[in-house]
Amino acid sequence: DTHDYASPSDTADIGTGGSSSTRDHLLSILVILTSGFEPKY
Repeated sequence: DTHDYASPSDTADIGTGGSSSTRDHLLSILVILTSGFEPKY
């Protein structure tokens, strides 16, 4: 689920404590934030 950044499973992985899940979630947040600052034409 590396391409679906807004999937509910990603948000649910916060409480799992898994290193990979946490890293992927933080990465998804970073992608969402950076994409949010991109100008929309």
